[in-house]
Amino acid sequence: MENIVREICGSKYLSTFRDRWHRAWLGEGDIKLLAEVGHNSVRLPIRACSFLMDEPGMGIQWN
Repeated sequence: MENIVREICGSKYLSTFRDRWHRAWLGEGDIKLLAEVGHNSVRLPIRACSFLMDEPGMGIQWN
């Protein structure tokens, strides 16, 4: 998804889009609703790029 947004809108927009998307993706209200309907856990997808970044010449670094 990030590559598509970067290609269409540019890298500058991608940095603001990523932050807004992460904040809006799952909120406290969503968790409350899940609890109300009987769920007792939430499985969150985690991508390596959330924690690691590949720096040219330096290899993989913690983000």
